[in-house]
Amino acid sequence: MSADPVHGRSGQLGKQLLFYRAAFWVGLGTAAIAIAAGLWFDRKFDDIRASAQAQTAGMLANGLANALKNELILRDFAGLEARLQQSMANEALLSALIIDTKGQVLSQVRRAKAGEPSIPVFDTPRIDWPMPSQMLERRGSVLVQWVPVESGIPLGWLRLELGNTRAGDDLHQLQNQTTLIAALTTVVLGLLLLIVLRRMYALMLARESALQQAHDALESVAYHDALTQLPNRRLLTEQLRHAVANSDRHGHRLAVCFLDLDGFKQVNDNYGHDAGDDVLCQLARRLEDVIRANESVARLGGDEFVVLLTNFGDLTHCEDILHRLLTEVARPLQIGPHSVQIQASIGVALYPSPGGRSDALLDQADQAMYRAKQAGKNCWRFYEP
Repeated sequence: MSADPVHGRSGQLGKQLLFYRAAFWVGLGTAAIAIAAGLWFDRKFDDIRASAQAQTAGMLANGLANALKNELILRDFAGLEARLQQSMANEALLSALIIDTKGQVLSQVRRAKAGEPSIPVFDTPRIDWPMPSQMLERRGSVLVQWVPVESGIPLGWLRLELGNTRAGDDLHQLQNQTTLIAALTTVVLGLLLLIVLRRMYALMLARESALQQAHDALESVAYHDALTQLPNRRLLTEQLRHAVANSDRHGHRLAVCFLDLDGFKQVNDNYGHDAGDDVLCQLARRLEDVIRANESVARLGGDEFVVLLTNFGDLTHCEDILHRLLTEVARPLQIGPHSVQIQASIGVALYPSPGGRSDALLDQADQAMYRAKQAGKNCWRFYEP
C-alpha cells in the first residue's frame, strides 16, 4: 500500500516545525546569553576601571605624602606648591590639596579637566579633615583620596582628586566596543528570531491545512461513495433525518426517490466493469444537474441511487423532477467508441403522507421501485400502504 500523501506531508511539516522550534529556543537562549554577557562585561569593566583608578590614587597619594613631610615641617609653602605642581604632571590628577592638623589649607593646585595646565588656588582658607569613611570617596567619575601626612606625629592631610586614567579611558573605549558588539549581536539574533517565528507561523498554518485536508479526506471516505463521490448511505441517513425534522418544523413536504437502473448488467457484461464504472459516474453527474441546490443525490451501491427532494408544496414539482430524471438516464451514454442506452425505475415515498413513517421512507421507496419495475420499467410509482 502506498503512503497517504496528506498524512506524509503533515508529518514532514511537523518535523520542520520541530526543527524551527528548536532553532527558536536556541536563538532565544543565545540572545539571552549575549545580553547577560554584555551586562556582565559592562559591570566588570566598571569594576576594573574603578579598581585601577583607586590603585593609582593610592600610590600617588602615599608617594606625595612622603615627599611633602619636610616642606610641611618647615612650613615651606613655596616648596609645598612646587611639589604639588610636580605631581600634576600626571594627567589624571585633577586637584591636589594639603591642609594642616587644624584644617588650614596650606597649598592647593587644580585643573578644570585632564590634560589642561594646573594653576594654584588661594580662595580655600579651611577644610575639615575627613572622617574615616571619607578616606576614599567617589563622586561620579572623580575619585577623592585622602591620606595622612605623618612624621612620627600627625602633620596634616593630603587630598587628591583623580579623574579617569589612560588605562581607564582605554577600558572605557573597549567597554563601548563590547557593548556595541553585544547590541549588534542582540539585534541580529532578534531579526533571525523574527524570521524563525514567521517561518514557524507559516508552518503551523500549513500543518493545520494539511491536518484539515486529512480530516476532510477521512470524512469524504466515511460519508461519500468512493467511485462517484456522491453521498453514501451513512450521509444520506443523516440528510434524511434533517430533512424530516425540517418538514415537521415548517410543514414542507419531501420525497425519497429510489432509483434502480434497468439494463446496467448488460453494460458490464458487454463492455467490462471499467465501462460500467464510467456509466455510473456519468449518470451521477446527470442526476446532480437535475436537482436543486438544497436537494441531494446519493448512491447506495451497485446501480442503486436515491434522490432526496425537499421543500415542495404539491406533487407538480416532484413529478417534474421525476420526469427529468428518467429523461436524463435514458439519454445515450458514450463509452469510448460505443454508445449505450439504459433506463431506470423509480419508487417514491412522500412525507408527510397517510401511512408514511419517517423511519421507513427508504424501505417504502424501495417497495415502490419494485412496483415500477413490475409496471414495465422506465417509470415511477409512489408508495401506497
